[in-house]
Amino acid sequence: MIQLTTAAKLQKAITKARAVKPFVRINCFGSNTVTNKETGATYSVECLKQGGRRFAYCSCKAGMRAIP
Repeated sequence: MIQLTTAAKLQKAITKARAVKPFVRINCFGSNTVTNKETGATYSVECLKQGGRRFAYCSCKAGMRAIP
């Protein structure tokens, strides 16, 4: 799980994601399925807020290692 502590950290994650031009399917609020169009790999992405802090979880390698 990645804690999104600053706007810069969130922007960095968004920029990295956009670079691969993924296909995003919204499952419900805060829950998405993301497919990398180049590799066909599919990941689960969850965004949540706990105690005023924002977190994101992704089943990709970087998300599993908490690398934003």
